[in-house]
Amino acid sequence: MSTERQEEVDAGFVRPYTLTGGRTETPDVLVPIEAVVSCRRRPHEHGPDLGPVERAVWDATRLNLSSAEISARLGLPLVVVRVLVGDLVAAGHAWLGPTAQHDDEDLIRRLIAGVSRL
Repeated sequence: MSTERQEEVDAGFVRPYTLTGGRTETPDVLVPIEAVVSCRRRPHEHGPDLGPVERAVWDATRLNLSSAEISARLGLPLVVVRVLVGDLVAAGHAWLGPTAQHDDEDLIRRLIAGVSRL
């Protein structure tokens, strides 16, 4: 193992691309940042066999958050969360809620009003 790689491991730091195998998207699933992600499990089900980061993302899906919110909560780059969520959806462990259509004028007006109040 290279000295640089050993230093990353020792410091508990893992480069984001290693969490996704270098992928920046999931080929079969488009994950909009605003789409609510929900898990597919029963209340007492242990869930799929996942690595620690994937497990953290899957556990966060119980809260019905968007991929952007999961990213912020877990402190992971959004691109990583989107790939991992796409993997979970493709495997049938999670699903994506509907998103607003680009021509939903009422929603766009409400969003602009909400942002203006901030």
